[in-house]
Amino acid sequence: MRIIGGKWKRRKLSDFDEIKKTEFLRPTSDRVRESIFNLLENSLGNNLVHASNVLDIFSGTGALGLESLSRGANKAVFIENGSFARKVLEKNIALLGANDLTKVIHQDVRKIKKTFDYSFDLIFLDPPYGKRLGEKAIDVLIKNNYLAENSIIVWEENSSISSPEALGLIDERRYGKTIVSFFRFKNK
Repeated sequence: MRIIGGKWKRRKLSDFDEIKKTEFLRPTSDRVRESIFNLLENSLGNNLVHASNVLDIFSGTGALGLESLSRGANKAVFIENGSFARKVLEKNIALLGANDLTKVIHQDVRKIKKTFDYSFDLIFLDPPYGKRLGEKAIDVLIKNNYLAENSIIVWEENSSISSPEALGLIDERRYGKTIVSFFRFKNK
């Protein structure tokens, strides 16, 4: 695993082979991550990453949030409930020297209380497949006003997602068994 673009381009993250032996994690592959960021920076709007506040939920290794920081995001908050994944995430943050730009929350996203004085422009959602945890996380985000008007949600699943009412689907791509859906939040 490595950072694909930006100021940390080609910087290596934690050794994935070592991670696979210890605990099941499903990091977004370099190829899929590159495609996601090409869409965010070039196709879906005027560079949706630069100067954004990023929320990386079910963050695992943190590759998506860290890639965002490398490409000019202001800050990234990571929510990860797994103890081992959180350790890998913290190691990756330290490898990049990104401690001042990040906050790691070790908690179940369904129980998060609003602890921020800002909302998020770019949200990465990569829940365990098939458990409907993404829908529950979106409900919490909307209820606690975590989403900025017109924020973009990048949601990875293994099947198409029936979007919650407040989200409008703007693009969807398939990469092998992974479907990446891009939504825009419209506050009512």
